[in-house]
Amino acid sequence: MKKLKIAIFDPARLVPGGGQKVMPKIAEHLSKKHDVTLFMQSPPVYGFGNAKLKIIKPTNRFLAPLAFLRASLKKSDFDIMILGCSANLVALRNSHIPSIHISHTPPRFFYDLKKEMIKNANFLGKFVIYGQNIFLKKLDYFGARKCTKILAVSKEVQKRIKSCYGRESELFYVGVDPSKFKTGRYDNYVLSVGRLVWT
Repeated sequence: MKKLKIAIFDPARLVPGGGQKVMPKIAEHLSKKHDVTLFMQSPPVYGFGNAKLKIIKPTNRFLAPLAFLRASLKKSDFDIMILGCSANLVALRNSHIPSIHISHTPPRFFYDLKKEMIKNANFLGKFVIYGQNIFLKKLDYFGARKCTKILAVSKEVQKRIKSCYGRESELFYVGVDPSKFKTGRYDNYVLSVGRLVWT
């Protein structure tokens, strides 16, 4: 098997959790057999194996679109790019390199929640929302259209990708390492652990 040169992009994250593990864990796994460079705005909380880490600027998570728009890669440096949350913008300047975008969801504040957010915002908030939708939503859309392939982490996300981007995607369940968990006693309830977020 050919040793690939792989670039992985993911933004800074506010709170560590499931989505934050995905790209570093993919980097860790792929770095066992390939030359992997992980581009992030800050060091990941979770391990990333033998992958190289490159911090990209600006490092503020709210400026992730700018960090990704600035990224410019030579075709000779990488065989493929793997793009995480909002990193599909990397594909705009680097369409000469095949790319896979792993989508947890198209940003809801652009596509689903805009009307609700405008209804509940003050004047300045409305101004910001309209500005984001004029500029950043278009960049997000065109970035998704430039990606070679999009992987959706669930069937619901797959439907949203089709609705928001007009693109087909393949299912890619991010998985769980069962060796990290132990079974306990069984009872008449279900416990689901997670956090409530909107994107």
